[in-house]
Amino acid sequence: MAQRTARANERVRAEVCDLPLTKGQQESVHAFEAMDIDIGLERILDKTVPEPQIDRPYGDETEALLPASTDGLSLARARTFKIIDPETKHPATEQWECAFRVFDLLL
Repeated sequence: MAQRTARANERVRAEVCDLPLTKGQQESVHAFEAMDIDIGLERILDKTVPEPQIDRPYGDETEALLPASTDGLSLARARTFKIIDPETKHPATEQWECAFRVFDLLL
């Protein structure tokens, strides 16, 4: 979506304002950052996820925000388990599938 927005606004690079971050996503990013932990996701993504084919490069600020936005989504998904079943300690496959369906619906 950032690519489309940048193209529509005739920008050469995709900037932070082009990212479709909702208020809830932004709050989850800030909550994760406040926890001051590093789950190592950036290193994992660097090694396992191929670079997407894009026609607009990301701006430096946008590039720096992408790992934090992923961390925020991870925190939001974890919190979803407590909404689905407050007693959950170790989510079962069905609960993971339910959480992913909720996120697919909203994102």
